[in-house]
Amino acid sequence: MLFVAGFVTAIVDLSIPLFIGRITGYVSHAKSDALSSNEMHAILIMAFVIIVLRPFIHFFHDLVTNQTIAANFTNLIRWQNHRGLIRQGWGFFQNDFAGRIANRVMQTGPSLRESTVATLTAVWYLLTYGISSIIILAQQSWTLSAPVFLWFLLYGL
Repeated sequence: MLFVAGFVTAIVDLSIPLFIGRITGYVSHAKSDALSSNEMHAILIMAFVIIVLRPFIHFFHDLVTNQTIAANFTNLIRWQNHRGLIRQGWGFFQNDFAGRIANRVMQTGPSLRESTVATLTAVWYLLTYGISSIIILAQQSWTLSAPVFLWFLLYGL
């Protein structure tokens, strides 16, 4: 679900620069002060995507992250830490402060969850934006997409 939500979020966010380019094209090619009905329909669809769909998609992404992954993943890690902790010998607890041990058990789950979600989101955004940029630029000219493709290769190496 996180991949689906991240993919749809990235696609909707990617559409904003495309919308700006289309609106600029509509305005620059308009022969009078008024836009045609086809252009107005396209602008209304763009407005719907930005005003309604984009906040809903971001809400869905946050809902999946905070309600599905946050609660389950965090508690799973805490219980795994607890199981590992109760197998320790008496000397382990005498050589460390109790608050420090409890703090590690309680804070490992959220920190691991945040780093995992941030990594997945960043990689997914990078792939979505990069591949989309290559496709969009290649439609204009392959020479425009070559630097992005080269950057992808170098980044992968």
